[in-house]
Amino acid sequence: MKNISLCRFGLGKALQGGGKHEEAVKEFTGVINRKSKDAHAHFRRAWSYKAIKLFHEAANDFETAKQLKPNDPNFSIA
Repeated sequence: MKNISLCRFGLGKALQGGGKHEEAVKEFTGVINRKSKDAHAHFRRAWSYKAIKLFHEAANDFETAKQLKPNDPNFSIA
């Protein structure tokens, strides 16, 4: 199961890089469905939500990532 999540996460990042944010959201959501406390998946999904102008969803995911790893500077945004 862990390998499936890693593959979906990698695919999501690749889709983001290609500007395919709606597809990326689906992949990151798949990761989150398997591992709800994956701060990295929440953070990456937030960026895709932001790119497709789903700002409320993006804000929720950014906040979730920050709550899951409060001391990680990678999850700090302005």
